[in-house]
Amino acid sequence: MSTTPTENPATYLIQLDAFNITKDWVPQKPYTNADYETAKANVDGINAAIDYAVNTLHVNMVKLPAGKYTFTYLNRSMGQGHIYENTTCVLIPSHTTLDISGCRIEMMYDSVNKSPYDISSDPAYLFKGNVFGFFHAVKSKLIGGEILGDLYQRDFVSGESWVESTYGVMHNLGSRYCEVDGTTIRGFMGDNIIIGNYPEVGTGEGTGWDPKFLLGNLLADGTDNTGYVSQNLNNSYTTDFISLPGDAKDYRNVCIITGVGYTRIPPFQNGYVTFYWYDDNHNVIGSEVNQIFEETKRPDRAKYLRIVTDNQPSNDADAYFSIQLASNPCTNFTIKNCDLSDSHRGGISGGTNHTLIQSCRIYNNGVGWKESAPGFPDSTRYQINFEDSYCLGMTVENCDIGDGFHGILAGTYNAFISNNRFYNLGYGVIAYSINLLHVHHNKFNNIELPLSLESSPEFSKRKVLFSNNYVRKFTAVVASNPVELKSNYFEDGRMDFDSESTMSENHFVDCNISSSQFGLKTYNNIFENKNLSHTYFIAYSSDITVYKNTFKNFLFTINNIPTNRKIDFIGCTLDNVVIAHNHAVFLKSVNYIDCIIKNGTYHFNGCYGSPANGTFPKVNFINSKIYLGNDRVSNYFDAQFSSVGLVGTYNNNPSRFDNEVSIKDCIIYLTGLNTATVCYVSYGWGFTKLSLDNVDVKKDALNTGTPTFHWFNSIDDNSIKVKNGFTVEEGITYTDIPDSKFMKNTSAPMQLPKFIGEEYIWFDTSGNVHVLKGINTSNISTAWVEVN
Repeated sequence: MSTTPTENPATYLIQLDAFNITKDWVPQKPYTNADYETAKANVDGINAAIDYAVNTLHVNMVKLPAGKYTFTYLNRSMGQGHIYENTTCVLIPSHTTLDISGCRIEMMYDSVNKSPYDISSDPAYLFKGNVFGFFHAVKSKLIGGEILGDLYQRDFVSGESWVESTYGVMHNLGSRYCEVDGTTIRGFMGDNIIIGNYPEVGTGEGTGWDPKFLLGNLLADGTDNTGYVSQNLNNSYTTDFISLPGDAKDYRNVCIITGVGYTRIPPFQNGYVTFYWYDDNHNVIGSEVNQIFEETKRPDRAKYLRIVTDNQPSNDADAYFSIQLASNPCTNFTIKNCDLSDSHRGGISGGTNHTLIQSCRIYNNGVGWKESAPGFPDSTRYQINFEDSYCLGMTVENCDIGDGFHGILAGTYNAFISNNRFYNLGYGVIAYSINLLHVHHNKFNNIELPLSLESSPEFSKRKVLFSNNYVRKFTAVVASNPVELKSNYFEDGRMDFDSESTMSENHFVDCNISSSQFGLKTYNNIFENKNLSHTYFIAYSSDITVYKNTFKNFLFTINNIPTNRKIDFIGCTLDNVVIAHNHAVFLKSVNYIDCIIKNGTYHFNGCYGSPANGTFPKVNFINSKIYLGNDRVSNYFDAQFSSVGLVGTYNNNPSRFDNEVSIKDCIIYLTGLNTATVCYVSYGWGFTKLSLDNVDVKKDALNTGTPTFHWFNSIDDNSIKVKNGFTVEEGITYTDIPDSKFMKNTSAPMQLPKFIGEEYIWFDTSGNVHVLKGINTSNISTAWVEVN
């Protein structure tokens, strides 16, 4: 029994017979005219049923009975209005939910034989269309169901691989607060869902479309030549009066779009304009600052608008900025709980203000081979494409995004990407001319470039925050300004950053950092290799500062540093790290300041080959804690270099280059039971000069044995200079240095002993040796007594 208007149900279940709709029928090629007529009848019948439910029964929920339905694309010659409406199968009107749960919609398509509904002169494979559309729609929904596109029916004749003109769902023409929920959409030539940003009403050519801006139309007395616009003489341009459409009650929301809405990049130098509103008598109502795509309420009495922009580059000509004033623009489109796959070019593209993509699977788009189809020939093949950035913002959260080339191309004004899984992609997230991009708490696995930056205009002031992400098995991440990396975990890839990169609290495991440069903005990170691995410090234009980072299992080679530079490790923890000055260059010093040095970490000053092209840097340990274990065998730099403690030296060049090592205000903790050596001289010409200033040698708290300690493995040609004393704690077997090898102080002590019995040795100008012992720690005049 057919439904009558008097029944007025809450949900209208479409009566298939009443609207000539055929269920569970899927035609096979070669198609007949009768096949096309049946598929067209399905499209027309569903549109008629929706119209009946909405306008006769006045219900807002329409349900298609479960089953399979075949559609054909149409090009209505009389049309619904806009070309998008003419080529869309089913239109979903305002305040209406279309429920296709349990349904499969399949598109019939023939690439060789033209459809009877294709009224164009194009080849058969160019016949285009959309399945469902939101146009001029407010608070409309499509829920459930499965929509299969034409890709599966195509023959891919010559030239067909470039086609991208069929879509599953289209949102455009001023639609607002619409939603697709729980729908599977796959196998279209363009995108599963395409989101446009054309307004419901543009202002028309000659008025709001590409209006002429007049230069120098502002006068020094604070008005323009009509007496309305406030003073602004800083390279300003001003439009004439732009007529506003209709009544403000119907067209209450207004914004500027660039061109026809295909880019967010503002044509104005500073990105902002001032709106001046006028009533029907050209009397000013008020003004406000506005930017591209920033929607604002039109004043109730406003009939005209003038737009003023300042700070333009100086120019003597009037200007056209290619803008459009949009009334009732698109906004707030939601895609959630959807499965979007198999489309020829991409999953989702376009963008409208405040697009939300939530809890979706978006995968295998722009691939082709799994469907026995060729790949799309252009390099822009994606899961989500907002590259051309024609909206204020998008949010992508809780989605699975993978199996393709591009993941997300982000060019909206703001983008928030969180709690997603990215996998098996060439690119994860690419930032374009965006103002703020926040990529947070995502997982990236097996992706060449998880984060990539394209060029962006200076006035976009792009800021990218990449935080709390897990990134594994990647080719490279480029963390240059203005990217901030914070609290991420990276494993098995290459990291490229420079001295201006902002990186903090990240954990890098088995990452290649050989092409990176450290600076003060890179701090509190952990760089760790599971096994001892080699990397480089590359050429810098200035001194290098490595600040508050932890390194574990690294072999660093300092190479190609400009003349007379220094390297400062400040507040770092070095755990099983070798830092080598190899192939000597003109490096001034390497300084370990406020550091923790442990688990076999050592610095290697070495030179191989002949002749050398520089000198060894001075090595300084300052205010650091040094955990010195047993001498270990060098397993990297040279087979002749047998054992090493804290500093190893090697020079097989006949030129005599001296090593200088200074330890000041440090504590050396002995962690092993066998011999521990500070300076291990392996081979060669030259000698090592060791300077000690306020150094304490102690057993580590966990060391219960009696370790052996000495400053040098061999005293030949080496010397020690003592300043302000050093102490060796009891319970340590200490190998002393012959007096002749000490380069002692040249003046009497100027400071108090650190403890009773501290020794201080100095030479006077006559060469006499003075050996002093500390007898009190409170009075400098009586603190020291000579004992030799």
